[in-house]
This record gives sequence, C-alpha cells and structure tokens, in this order.
Amino acid sequence: MHRPAFGVKMNSSGIGVDMDPNPTEDASGLAYIIRELDSLRAGLSMLGLKQCSCCRKYFQCPDGKNLLNASQLVCYMCLEGWWRRESPRLNIGERRVAERQILRWLVAYHGAKVIRQIRQMPEADAIELKMVVGCEQCGGTGKRDNGICQNCDGRGSEWVVVIKPQMR
Repeated sequence: MHRPAFGVKMNSSGIGVDMDPNPTEDASGLAYIIRELDSLRAGLSMLGLKQCSCCRKYFQCPDGKNLLNASQLVCYMCLEGWWRRESPRLNIGERRVAERQILRWLVAYHGAKVIRQIRQMPEADAIELKMVVGCEQCGGTGKRDNGICQNCDGRGSEWVVVIKPQMR
C-alpha cells in the first residue's frame, strides 16, 4: 500500500487530499475543505450555474427559467415549502411583490394558469401546484371603482395553478 506524503491524507476513495500542516488549523483540515468548496462554488458560478437556496442543487439559469429570483433563488421543486416559510416574514408590500414574481415566473416558465373564479378550477387530481396570490387588479382589497373587483369577485385573491404534465 502506498503511504501518503507528510501533509497528505487519504480520503475514502484512496485519493490523496493535501492537508495544510499548519498547526493553527483544525486537525481535520476543515479550513482547507471550506476553501476548496468556495473555489468550486466560484467556478460553477463562472460557468453560469446558480444554487437553489433551499435544496442547494445547482441549475443552469441563462433565462431565469430554472430558479425564481425573489429575494432568494428557489427552484420549482422547493417553491411551495420556501413560500410557506418565507411569506409570514414579509410585510404586505414585500408579499405583494413576491406574489407577482411567483405568478409571472410560474406562468412564463412552467405553464401555470391564473384562475380567477372557483368554477374554473381544475380537478384536484390534475393539479401539480396551486398557490393563492393577491389580485393584481384590486391590490388584494377585493374592491375597485366603488364596488367589488370583477377580476377576483371581491375575494382579493386569485389562484396560480400548474397542471400535471400528464393531464395537460
């Protein structure tokens, strides 16, 4: 068996990993690993890859399709959980802006439909994703022009729905 040189530690695959022999560093080489990970992240960024803030996976993002940019980068698969955690932290103005971003991103890149009346809602088993957002016409108040908003029937909200691919 080949013995590693001083300052080199073998990883589980039998590959030598250079360890800084500086005694001030953590004995496990944690500082070195962190520097290497930072370098890898920088390299991936230079290649145009961006990381989801939730699942930490990297995505190509030349046009914004793969990651929503709404205060944090979020992939489609993490969107619902992220929104459940993030929305209570936002003030009303920030929430309205984020809801518009989500609506536009889902419609533009994931084929979502905006449902304004409950009778237009698809069957539950056909829905992949459903989110409630404030009505853009009335600003979420349900009122417009001294009466109820005709766009949302006075609810102040509308649904953004993505249909399952096999149901489209």
